[in-house]
Amino acid sequence: MHPGAVINSQSLSMFLTVTLNTGIDRVLLIDELILGGPVEARKEVICVGGKGLDVSVALSGLGLPSVGLSFMSGKNGALLEEIIRAYGITPDTVWVEGETRVSFVIAEAKHRRVSHIKVGELIVRPEHVLTLLERYTERLKATGFVILAGSIPSCVPADLYLELTRLAHAVGAPVLIDSRGAAVVNTLSSPPEILKQNWDEFNSTFGCDTTTLEELQAAASQVQVKYSLNALVITCGVAGIVAVRPGTSYRVIVPPQAAINAAGAGDAASAGLAWRLSEGDSWEVALKWCGAISAAAVLTEATGEVKKGEAERIYPLVEVLATG
Repeated sequence: MHPGAVINSQSLSMFLTVTLNTGIDRVLLIDELILGGPVEARKEVICVGGKGLDVSVALSGLGLPSVGLSFMSGKNGALLEEIIRAYGITPDTVWVEGETRVSFVIAEAKHRRVSHIKVGELIVRPEHVLTLLERYTERLKATGFVILAGSIPSCVPADLYLELTRLAHAVGAPVLIDSRGAAVVNTLSSPPEILKQNWDEFNSTFGCDTTTLEELQAAASQVQVKYSLNALVITCGVAGIVAVRPGTSYRVIVPPQAAINAAGAGDAASAGLAWRLSEGDSWEVALKWCGAISAAAVLTEATGEVKKGEAERIYPLVEVLATG
C-alpha cells in the first residue's frame, strides 16, 4: 500500500494481530510497592500478555473480531490459548519449544505505576517461522488490518516484521507496528502505515533524549520526515498522545483517570486506531477515539481490557490539537 493511501478496510472486517513473543500476565494490584517490606496485594488477575494479543483483547472489548496469530509453548501457552478463546478471539497458534513467558505485573494505585518482572523464553526454530509465514499469508486473504506488536525473540530473524509488512502490502492490507529497537529499524525501508510506540520506546529506538512534549514532538517530526513515515503515533501515559503525519502534528489530551491497571493502555490505543481508521474516520476523529479507548483501558484490572461504554463516556472529554 502506498504510504499516502487512505486506510479503509470496510470490505474486510477481520483484524489480524501477530505476537511473536507471547506471555501471560499475573497482575498484582497493590497500593504501593515498598522494597524490603511486606506488601499485600488486593487481588491477583491472570490475563493475556504480549502486545499483539493485548490488541486483540482490546478489540474484543469493542465488539470487533480478530485472529491472534502467535508463537506459544508449554503449559503457559495452553493456558494463554484458553484465555484468549474466552474473549472470543480466534487463536492461530504455532507451537514452538521452550515456555511461554510469565510477566508479574505490579500495578501500584498510589503512584499510577506499573512494573514488569518476566520469566520464561520461547525457542523458535526456522521451521516454526516458515509455518507462521504460511499461516500469515493465508490469513491475509480475509484481513482488513494487520497489527504486528511486541518484541521479536532473539532466536527469530530480526527483520521478520519487514517481511510480514511486505506480504501485507502485496495484498493491500494496511499495517500498524508497535515495537522498539531493531524490530522497528529493520522495517524503515518499507515502513508500515502506522508506527506506534511509547515515549521510552521512541527515545531508545531513534537515539533521542527528549524529556518534554515539545522536544518529543520536534524529534518525532524529524523522524517522520527522515523515514517518510505515513504516521508516527507516540503514547505518553498521562501526558496523552503525540502523532505526526506528513505536514501535520497532533497532540491528544486525555482527562486523567483513576487508574487500576495501566498495562496494555498503549495496546488499546493501537486497537482504537486500527478500528476507527478502518471505518474511514479522519485522523483527528481516530486519534480522539484512540485517546478515549486508551484511557478506558486503565480502568480495568486485566491487561488490555476495554469496556466500550467507558470509552464512549470519555470520548467527548478528549481534545485533539493540531500543532503543526
